[in-house]
Amino acid sequence: MFDIRVRQYTPEGVKSRVVPTIDIDMTDAESATATMTFTTSSLVADRLEAPFVVGVEFTQGVSWGRPRNDLFIVLEDAENAADQTDVMQFTAQSYIGWLLSQAILWWTSASKDNRTRAFDLTPGQMVRTLLAEAQGTTSGVDRGWAPTLLHDFTNTQDSLGQAWQAADRIKMTLDLWRPYSSFIQMWVEQGHFEWWAEGMRLRIARVGSGTNRSDYLVLGGPAFSSAPAKTDFKGTFSTIVLIPDKTNATHAFNPGADKRFGSLETSMSLSGVDNRATAVRQAQPVMSENRAKKLELSYDWAPDAGGPIPWRDFTIGDTVMVRRKSGKQPLRVVGIQASKRGGAVTVRAIVGSKLVGLQAKMAKRIGAIAQGTIIGGSGASFPSSPGPAPLQPATPNALRIASNVGTWGDDGKAISAVQVAWDEVNTDIDGNPLDVDYYQVWSRRGNEAAVFDNASTKGLSVTIDSWTPGEPRYVSVRVRSVAGRWSDLSPEIAVVPAVPGSVVPRPVAGVEVVSNIGVFQADGTALANVTIGWEPVEFSVDDQLVTIAEYEVHVGLTAFRAVGTSASFSLPTAETAAVTVRARSSLGFWGDPSEPLDVTGAAPTATVAAPTPPVLLTGLGQVAARWDGALITGPLPAGFGFVYMETAADEDGPWAPIGTPLSGAGGANIKGVVGDTVWVRLRSSDTLGRSGGTSTPASILVEGVTGPDIEANAITANHIEAGSIGVNHVTPSFGNDLNLSANESVTIVVGRQDAQAAQIADLGEGVDAAQSTAAAAANAAGDAQATADGAAETAADAAATASDVGQRLDQHQTYYRFGVDGLAIGDPGSTSELRLKPERIEMTQNSVVVSYWEGGVFVADEARLNSAQIGNHQFMAYGPGRTIVRPL
Repeated sequence: MFDIRVRQYTPEGVKSRVVPTIDIDMTDAESATATMTFTTSSLVADRLEAPFVVGVEFTQGVSWGRPRNDLFIVLEDAENAADQTDVMQFTAQSYIGWLLSQAILWWTSASKDNRTRAFDLTPGQMVRTLLAEAQGTTSGVDRGWAPTLLHDFTNTQDSLGQAWQAADRIKMTLDLWRPYSSFIQMWVEQGHFEWWAEGMRLRIARVGSGTNRSDYLVLGGPAFSSAPAKTDFKGTFSTIVLIPDKTNATHAFNPGADKRFGSLETSMSLSGVDNRATAVRQAQPVMSENRAKKLELSYDWAPDAGGPIPWRDFTIGDTVMVRRKSGKQPLRVVGIQASKRGGAVTVRAIVGSKLVGLQAKMAKRIGAIAQGTIIGGSGASFPSSPGPAPLQPATPNALRIASNVGTWGDDGKAISAVQVAWDEVNTDIDGNPLDVDYYQVWSRRGNEAAVFDNASTKGLSVTIDSWTPGEPRYVSVRVRSVAGRWSDLSPEIAVVPAVPGSVVPRPVAGVEVVSNIGVFQADGTALANVTIGWEPVEFSVDDQLVTIAEYEVHVGLTAFRAVGTSASFSLPTAETAAVTVRARSSLGFWGDPSEPLDVTGAAPTATVAAPTPPVLLTGLGQVAARWDGALITGPLPAGFGFVYMETAADEDGPWAPIGTPLSGAGGANIKGVVGDTVWVRLRSSDTLGRSGGTSTPASILVEGVTGPDIEANAITANHIEAGSIGVNHVTPSFGNDLNLSANESVTIVVGRQDAQAAQIADLGEGVDAAQSTAAAAANAAGDAQATADGAAETAADAAATASDVGQRLDQHQTYYRFGVDGLAIGDPGSTSELRLKPERIEMTQNSVVVSYWEGGVFVADEARLNSAQIGNHQFMAYGPGRTIVRPL
């Protein structure tokens, strides 16, 4: 059962108790501040009061796990003090995000103007520098901020082990006394990195990190409900004029932009930039965002009713496949919402197109982030230092919309990047020259009052991404002089922020096999080298021309990228895999996969040569056949499997297999009939089981046992069939697993061995000596027969000794005979016998039962006792002819 719960933590991030809750609502978004509200009884919660730290946990019914951004700080609570059993509601936000808003950039000796500090560092160096200053000492001040906050990125690598690239570097000038959260939000918006938290660990990674799960994880279908899709194709431009605040303006072209309406131009201001290369690099994300329509989708489901498990099967940043009316499409997960009501949990996944620049917020390059805010939040800015001014600045005029671009943000929401521009103000209201400090943009919705949009700049334009796409706005601007006086707001202009859209390539067609060649590998396995080809994709599903950056080839569960219209891969021989191909446009959109093409790995054409002929030897009624481990062509090649030995009574067959398959030199023993001819041949095969060549057959005449008797240790088979076997001595282990079930009954005769112990020991030594001599003879090579004759002579002497001892043992015999009807014990010279049967114990005289025990009853014709206890009385003899009965 899928469930979520809230646990209390210490400010240091140490686990505490589970907080019983009534409702939970949690929202997490990519590189943004997560939020949560939960309700609980005031009595159950022991009247918790903000602030305190909590964490979210999830389970499938076995153990509890922790998602990304799991820690929150509760800053608000609401309760009815008059009702001690009322429901209390708590509002929380990301703990790590909140901590980042509580540290500011301090002055150091590196500040040249006492207002700013310049940096040129990798994202890892930049953030590590800020954390080290706040947790340690800055300018002689021991700051002591967030001492238990950890991180796992370095100056050269992100938290996932990826190396920082030159395009990731942060080269800009930052204003002093602003919170860390404003800088991190700005760098995320500019596409320098993504961030999230795991417990008390801050993690950052290169833009676009995440796992592609679109091959097996699909959102949409009967178990899902979805919100209406949002698309927009506004805001496209082909040329952008860049206006850095520390160097001259420049321009850049937007390759791949739609030019059906001619060249479209716009401009963008950049703060802290002093060279063209940095300006062009920082403009790349917003250029990539403004080429095609964008898409946003939301899917709701209950994990207990089926569907994927959030944070286990997928998380924010992963790419999944989604179902739409127009077909399937891979999209990036940019937000997860989880709600618990009455014990039932529902989940919403927000997905959006994975664009090259990820979001239109990256257009924001002014560096004038409101101070005191939390990442993804809307806190108030620090107040500026006011100063007197004799005259009010003139009202700005020529207010206009320079660009209006819709896209999908990392938090899974549609975003409009609206660039507002105006003419320069350089006089006061009386026309006197005036130095201005910066401009502010204000806006309103419908009949609402105008509000400041946290958008300030020293330039003549600013890009705003906080307006809701598709919702009309009325925009104005005002200017502040260096003396601290504000102008009136300019006349309003109306704008409808753009709604994002998308362009998806068509499915790949014409997938076919170009070549399929099987080859044996050095380890003997067979692989096919397969090359496939397909038709190039030139149009989108909307019938627009698209530029394809690459293709993705799926062979079964394996995927790899290819440039061009062909790809090669290896496939085990005889294994069939479904192959599909899909295309990715230069804007980062994936098309649907092609129709599956079943490809079966081809087998190698070469076969294995014939083995060298077998070598045959005979004796003891058997034939020993051996292969020397080589082929007629030389050493064993790659792909060699086994050599099979076959035997026949005639050179022309029929042939039958014998022994186990040989992977190297070896052989087998063949049981024959003395005097018959045995034919043997060898047949090779490869690792695929295909037959190769067959050797020249070899033959030999079967010879029997030589000498007067079977030599000791000459027979080592596991099975011997004979009409009668006589032995004078068996080993102590004889009979451990003796199967005599074929006999109606078995009789074992034994005798006393105390007086004959020394002689029996001598007998054993003689037999052991004979066996040792025979074993040495059997293992010797070459003239084995002569050695076996000597061993047989020794064995004959031992047999004579055993016979002599046996005659004397017959005088002290007792027999044990057992069969299906039970066990009998007796002496060969006696008429009495004890029989143990399954149902009773009998004593017989001349094979007639004279008494027996059955159950608890003893039955006999006559019992003679000197004393007996019967019932509660004792019977005892008392003198001649008398018996006494006594009660007990």
